[in-house]
Amino acid sequence: MPYSQTLKKVFSLSSATMSLLATQMLPALANDYTFTVTNNSSAPIREVLVSEDGENWGYFDLGGTSIPPRGTVELEWDESTNSAGCDWWLQVVFSDGEESNAAEFDFCDNPKIVVN
Repeated sequence: MPYSQTLKKVFSLSSATMSLLATQMLPALANDYTFTVTNNSSAPIREVLVSEDGENWGYFDLGGTSIPPRGTVELEWDESTNSAGCDWWLQVVFSDGEESNAAEFDFCDNPKIVVN
């Protein structure tokens, strides 16, 4: 089974009491909503954080693993959020705990995220 398929992705709203399984989160344009994260940095990425409003952050659970340097994973959004927009803030946490700056992405137009 490919590496990206072995990872379970979980999106948890940090300010809410519920968690959502992250398998599809964009407007109802297709059945599966995915994007890729490529790690072009020198440190493994241990968390991928996302926020639609830049204030309430959730994360994709990488299944206890990380995205290694030069590695790429495919993440899927939860179908329960199909009515969400395309513009999201994204931030990563590296294995040493350092956080990247948050950057806004249009996941409909650019489903390939590169972290430098």
